[in-house]
Amino acid sequence: MKVKHVAVAIAVALSLSWEARSDDSQLRARALRHARRMARTSSAGEVSAMSNTNFAGVWGGRYVYSSRGSSCGTRLTSFQFRHLLLTRGASGSLSTNHDGDFGGRSRDRGRRWEFAKGVSVGGRPAVLGIVYQGLARNGNTAATGAAISISGGCDLLYVANAIRLAR
Repeated sequence: MKVKHVAVAIAVALSLSWEARSDDSQLRARALRHARRMARTSSAGEVSAMSNTNFAGVWGGRYVYSSRGSSCGTRLTSFQFRHLLLTRGASGSLSTNHDGDFGGRSRDRGRRWEFAKGVSVGGRPAVLGIVYQGLARNGNTAATGAAISISGGCDLLYVANAIRLAR
């Protein structure tokens, strides 16, 4: 009898973790999709023909809330950010002053970098996605978007023009 209880408990545990993992991957995809859209709406000055791919360095600026794209409101309409972006091949890492460290990658030879991390907002699971793209010819500005997708369908979107502070 005890073996049956253990088997049922394992089956339930595995099904719950699968649902949580599935929900997390859906939140991740949604956050990155919104962050890509925000980065596209930002103009980073004289953007090259997608040939400049050296994003590594320290970036800074101010993210501004996009009420047009967001599906929920917030009192945090803007915040300053400092990001250290390190790249190696198609893999990268992003250290931020607002949410710690992120892992990420580029699928298009370094022209766009995508980072995502699971976070908690008001006790609810969420994913924060950050995208860098549109590096200017001189390499000193880039478009960036951030999106927080909260479980339950709420999305907060932010957009910024990032300035390279150091290489």
